[in-house]
Amino acid sequence: MLLFDLIGAFALSVLISSSLVAAAPGPRVTALETCARKALLEENVDQRIVMASEAEYKAASSGAILHDEYPALIVYAISADEIGPLVRCGTANGYRVTPRSGAHHFENWSALTGTLVVDVSHINYVKPSTNATTVTVGAGARLGAIYSQLTPTGRTINGGICPTVGLGGYLGVGGYNMQMRYLGMAIDHIASVRVVLADGSLVTVSSTAHPDLFYAIRGGGLYGFIVEVTMNTVLVPRSAMVWMNFTQDGTGEATQKYLDWASKQDPHFNSQLNLHSDYADVLGWYAGKTVRELTDIVQSSGLMDVPGARFKITGNCSTENSRNFWLYTQTECTDDATAHANFITLHNVVPDALAPIPGVQNFAFGDVPALPDQPRATPWPRAALINKT
Repeated sequence: MLLFDLIGAFALSVLISSSLVAAAPGPRVTALETCARKALLEENVDQRIVMASEAEYKAASSGAILHDEYPALIVYAISADEIGPLVRCGTANGYRVTPRSGAHHFENWSALTGTLVVDVSHINYVKPSTNATTVTVGAGARLGAIYSQLTPTGRTINGGICPTVGLGGYLGVGGYNMQMRYLGMAIDHIASVRVVLADGSLVTVSSTAHPDLFYAIRGGGLYGFIVEVTMNTVLVPRSAMVWMNFTQDGTGEATQKYLDWASKQDPHFNSQLNLHSDYADVLGWYAGKTVRELTDIVQSSGLMDVPGARFKITGNCSTENSRNFWLYTQTECTDDATAHANFITLHNVVPDALAPIPGVQNFAFGDVPALPDQPRATPWPRAALINKT
């Protein structure tokens, strides 16, 4: 009974707070908005503040997963110099501050009810060093934008799959990726971070400056508001790729064989098993290896012997080819030109990279793609529910 009462009280409080936020702004929200306006630089100020009474509020408060949250105010920053004053605005007016870089949290915690959401998706610069061994990136840069702008250098960052994930939030939870068995997590490649603290001050942290904070923010959660990151880049060699598909009847056997086999392979082999309602598939990336070497380890798995199994193994794959694989747009490597054209349609993202919500007025401004002279990427689809293991 107590648990039920608590759940009921929580649901009621969310309902009440949602109704209040959706209503006309009260004195506290008005004071917060006034403070936020003063914190912003003189560029598109009206466009960069979204209140609950505005038609774009639903779009601005929603993420990649359509789970409703009702923030008090949403502010889009365009400079790291705006973040500290905005944090102080929240504190002075009794509001928690919610940082948002890519809006990919599966329960939309990047736009929490009753908070001041500070969106950094337009703090998205990508600045490689002269020899491209390091890159300094705004925390709102999406992974696809970083990959796209680093491609001409021949180097990349050790990063994840989804091109519309924002760097700040991605690093805040560690940075899982499809090269991590041999390159480690994305946070293992951070050289330094510029962070806004709870008092609004901006500090640079590294292994020698504020080392305790440097340790905590690399995957430890929200110990500071990340506004900029300098990362060591990596050189990913041409690789061999495998795609395998299993029918519903073969899923159980394929799952057991995969679990018995995958983690015991050469760390340069990274793979993923996806279980769906009526089939399963395996994707694998063998970095720096050949078709023959990949075929040998796949044959040792027994997966090819599962009834109904289908598979393709291709080699000499560019990194763009390999990244396309993880977005399920190809099942074998193509020539580099074809792979690049596909890569651009997936990764050359704009700051407001999510697809419009049907029937809702969209929110966007300053949407220049990462490579302005190339076609912009297809907007990332939103979903009400994702069910994948």
